[in-house]
Amino acid sequence: MIRSMKTFSPFRALVALLVVSCRPTFDENDSEIDARRILAVVANPPDAKPGEIVKVTSLVVDPSGAIVTDARASFCNVRRSLDDSGPVNKLCLRETPTTHAPIDTVAGAALSNETCRLFGPDRPIAKAGEPAGRPVDPDATGGYYQPGLLSVVGANASIFEVRIRCGLIGATQENASEFERRYAVNTNPAFTVSMRQGDGSIVPVAEEVVAAANTDVSFVVGWNDCPVEGTCDGAERYVAYSETARALAAKREAIRLGWFTTEGSFANDRTGRDEGEIVTTSETRLR
Repeated sequence: MIRSMKTFSPFRALVALLVVSCRPTFDENDSEIDARRILAVVANPPDAKPGEIVKVTSLVVDPSGAIVTDARASFCNVRRSLDDSGPVNKLCLRETPTTHAPIDTVAGAALSNETCRLFGPDRPIAKAGEPAGRPVDPDATGGYYQPGLLSVVGANASIFEVRIRCGLIGATQENASEFERRYAVNTNPAFTVSMRQGDGSIVPVAEEVVAAANTDVSFVVGWNDCPVEGTCDGAERYVAYSETARALAAKREAIRLGWFTTEGSFANDRTGRDEGEIVTTSETRLR
């Protein structure tokens, strides 16, 4: 609970991470911001072709809720090796000129032309004296991902990912053509933040909220539902190719949210909606 009459900003220190993803990437951290932390990384566009420019922005805060602006982003262009137990090559965890490509804070950076060989379905080129590696398996949505590293002084570095758009492997010409016809470039979502009042009604949240002592405050995040085809800034519909079924399938994005605060704690600091839930809100309570 909030222990005294308190004015706080939900957009700065409360609703600090809002992520749309077909696979969640949250670390197992609690919601309290008691040290400088990287809370979110946003790629624009969120999926891109090899050679396409991608811009990266981040949300980094300190315990006072102040925004930190000196974060540095880079793409890691080292393929995961067989002896790596984590999701990326261990070399990606430390930026060096030979393993990483810096991302300019304004202009962004181009994905490597080899990104679909390094992190996607294209077979890697064999090194001298070694057999060619196997292609990367897609995730449950049919996606492949370029890893990146975000670093900032005084905080733990964070790995982020940009979905890469590669060709379909094993698809018939008919499926490949239909996939291209139905494919809509992914867009980042837009959200509304509201507060649930004691009578159950929901009102928009201003930039600051005043809460009485010893009261819980419930927040509701909303987003748009999207049409079957076309782009929108909500839970998008998309087409995926199944190598097992060798067929296309219509899917809907899941929404995952993380909640962070510099005051109190959340009843649930990870909320959201699964692909099959046709609901466009998610709620938690600050206590």
